[in-house]
Amino acid sequence: VTVTVLSATGEVAGSGFDFVYHDVIRVERLSPSSGSVYGGSSVTVFGGGFAESVQCRFSSVHPSQGMYLSSSQVVCTSPAHGAGVVLVSLSNNMVDFSGPGPSFTYVECVEVRGIHPSRGLVSGGTVVSVHAGLIPEHSEVACWFGAERVDLLRLNGTHAECVSPKAGAGEVVLSLSVVG
Repeated sequence: VTVTVLSATGEVAGSGFDFVYHDVIRVERLSPSSGSVYGGSSVTVFGGGFAESVQCRFSSVHPSQGMYLSSSQVVCTSPAHGAGVVLVSLSNNMVDFSGPGPSFTYVECVEVRGIHPSRGLVSGGTVVSVHAGLIPEHSEVACWFGAERVDLLRLNGTHAECVSPKAGAGEVVLSLSVVG
C-alpha cells in the first residue's frame, strides 16, 4: 500500500511511502527447547506468518535477526541469559511481537576442562571423554555439541562420556549441561 502524508492544511507533505501488511505470527514449537546459558544455540522455530524481516526475542533481551527459511520456519540464535525458562517471541516489524508461545529453558553448564579425542567423523559415533569440574550427584547431565543435545553414556565425578552426533564438517563447542 502506498501512503501519502498530508499536512494539517491538507497539502501533500510527502508521498510514495510504502506500508506492508503481514499475517499475524504464530509460534507453535521450538527445537531444541533448551540450551546453554552462554547462548549460541540454533533454535528452529515452527509456526506461521514469518516474513524475511523476522526478528527473534528471547525474554526481554533485545531482538536479533532470524534466519528466514519459509513462512512457517525460522532459525533463531539464543543470546546469553541466566538459567531458567523464558518465552520466545517473533516479529516481522520490531513492534508487533507474537503472543505467549513456547518457552526456552536456559541451563547451567559445567566447566569443561578437556576432551579426548577432539576430532571425529561427520557421520558421528565417536565416543568422547569429557574432563569437567565436579558434577553434582543426582543431576540430569547432557552433552551439547553446538546446539545438538546428546545423552551421556557414563558419568563418574568429573568425567563424562558421550557419543558425537552426525554433523557437517567444522568446529563446534562441546559443553555439559546440568539440571538439578
